[in-house]
Amino acid sequence: MGRIVTQVKLTNFGDFRPIMAEVPFLDMQLDDDGEYQSILGYIAPEQAGAAVDMLGHRLVHVKRVDLK
Repeated sequence: MGRIVTQVKLTNFGDFRPIMAEVPFLDMQLDDDGEYQSILGYIAPEQAGAAVDMLGHRLVHVKRVDLK
């Protein structure tokens, strides 16, 4: 079960613009190193003008957003 508390300003996208977004806080299990694995969907990066390059495993700039 998770909950959304408030909007936050996300600025950890490198050269991409900061955005305001809602962040859900979820109950998660620790990984083998004793840390939480971050989960990032595709909506927040798209709002910041970024897309995930699946081959290079990096964020790349996008000029247009596909609204399909």
